[in-house]
Amino acid sequence: MRSGAVDFSIGGDSIPQTELENRLGVPANLGGAQIVLRGGTAVSHDPGLIARSLISASLRSEHVSCVEGAAVTMMRPSSGGAEVRLADGRAFHAARSVVAVGPWIVEEPFETFADAHDVRIKKVVALHVDHSPQPDAAAVFFPQDDAYLTPLPARNQWLFSFRSDEWDCRPRKHALEISERDRDLAKDVLHRYLPELANVCCGGRVFCDAYTSTGEPLVSLDRSRAAVFAGAGSGAGFRLAPGIADEALRLIEA
Repeated sequence: MRSGAVDFSIGGDSIPQTELENRLGVPANLGGAQIVLRGGTAVSHDPGLIARSLISASLRSEHVSCVEGAAVTMMRPSSGGAEVRLADGRAFHAARSVVAVGPWIVEEPFETFADAHDVRIKKVVALHVDHSPQPDAAAVFFPQDDAYLTPLPARNQWLFSFRSDEWDCRPRKHALEISERDRDLAKDVLHRYLPELANVCCGGRVFCDAYTSTGEPLVSLDRSRAAVFAGAGSGAGFRLAPGIADEALRLIEA
C-alpha cells in the first residue's frame, strides 16, 4: 500500500522559525504571538488503492463475493434479515447488513436515515502546491484556520487542505468543482503564513463528506431496516474507519 509519512517525535516543544523554513524550503511569516510546536505524525495514503487491496484480499475467500457498479435502489426488512435490491434488478437477502455509503447517505433509499440523525453533506477541498518537497519535509497544521500542509513525495508536490463551509451539496462528480472562492480561501491562508506557496497552487482535489451535528462519526442500528448504518466521518472517515468498523461489527453481532 502506498503511503508517505513525516514524523516529528512527540514532545510538544517549540522550534525556531528557521527550522520550519528549512523543512519547508520557503520563508514563513509568523506574528509575534505565534509559535511553532513540534509533535505528532502525519501520514498520507491512497484510499482508493487501499479499498481495492482490501477487496482483492477478501475475494480470495470462497465465502466472499463483490458486486460493483450497481446502485442500491431499495432496502427493506425481510424474513430473518433484510432485502437489498440493485439497479440491475437483482435482489440479495442478508441476515445482517452494514450500510457504509459515505456522503450517498442523503440519497435514496437511505435519505430518511440521514434526516433522522441530522446528517448533512459538506464540501471537502484541497489544493496541490507545485513546489518540490525536500527529503526531510514536514507537515504543518494551522489549527486557527483548520488547515494543514503535507508533502506528497510521490507527486513531487504538497497538499494544502483547508476548511470549506459549502453545505448541503450532493455527492455527484460533476456537481463538485474547485471554485474561485475555494482558491481565494486557500490562498488567503497561504499568503498569511507561506506567501511563496500561494502563487504556485495548481489544481487539487474536491469531493464531499457526511457530517453529524456533533462532528462525531455515526454508528447506529436501524431496526426498521435490520441494518447498521456506519459513517458520517465528518471529514475524518478514512482515519476513523478502523474504529467505526469495530463498532459496526459489535452492533451486528450483538
